Amino acid sequence: MNLVKALSKKKIEKVRKFKDKYFEGAKKNGCPKEAAVRVWEVVEAGASYLFNDSHATAYGLTAYVGAWLKTHYPTPFYTVVLRDQDEDKLPVLLSEIRASGTTEVVQPDINISGSNFVADYKKNCIYWSISRIKQLGPKAVTAIENERQMFGEFYDMEDFIRRIFRNKFNTKTKTEDGEEVIENTRSSVNTRHLKHLILAGAFDGVENVKSITERYGLLQKAVAMLKFKLSEKDFPEDLLDKQYFWARKQVEVSGFGAIDYERLLDNSDMPDSN
Repeated sequence: MNLVKALSKKKIEKVRKFKDKYFEGAKKNGCPKEAAVRVWEVVEAGASYLFNDSHATAYGLTAYVGAWLKTHYPTPFYTVVLRDQDEDKLPVLLSEIRASGTTEVVQPDINISGSNFVADYKKNCIYWSISRIKQLGPKAVTAIENERQMFGEFYDMEDFIRRIFRNKFNTKTKTEDGEEVIENTRSSVNTRHLKHLILAGAFDGVENVKSITERYGLLQKAVAMLKFKLSEKDFPEDLLDKQYFWARKQVEVSGFGAIDYERLLDNSDMPDSN
């Protein structure tokens, strides 16, 4: 019992105190030396992870419940798992979700996505979190969520820009006394955030985008409204009509998306191997 107690406490030093007594007993009982050595190696290695019955029961029950939810309610299950997943482990989890075929993770939507992943049980899908988009910090995400909550969904990208960047358009609001004032509050969302939202596909829904190459038109509209520039280095003219270019941009800024390599190969100039 003392050995079992030492194992449950993961006290390797205390476990090793029983080594000589163990081998003496093994020899006395006619256990082959090779077998005794192997058994001891397993016992000693187990000292790093074994625990008592109550812990084993708790972990076993948790594993069972998790497996049941994963099988019967995959959308809420994976939504919660995604929320707590580290960025470097997301690709493996996304591959598992795609392979399961039980639910689908979709790109962010400016009228649905927020600081966490959002489940849509009717469509059986999970919307990507805008907080996972590069450089969109908590303040920017909160500003978007608050605007949407207070004044409703965005009609289109132009509506989003005029509301989020209202200080740039001298938008007037009324005080309690009915006096009109110009809104000069600086937005927590900047043009880089807007660009990344466009590249991540967050406006595809409200703008009825049919092809991801159309996102360049959204970028141009944003540039015209907010007077910022797009680098020719970041958006080479010869790649603007390529699906894979925009798919790669989406993956780069959001961590979500996939490149259709089969389509890329079919449209390439490489000679047919046949």
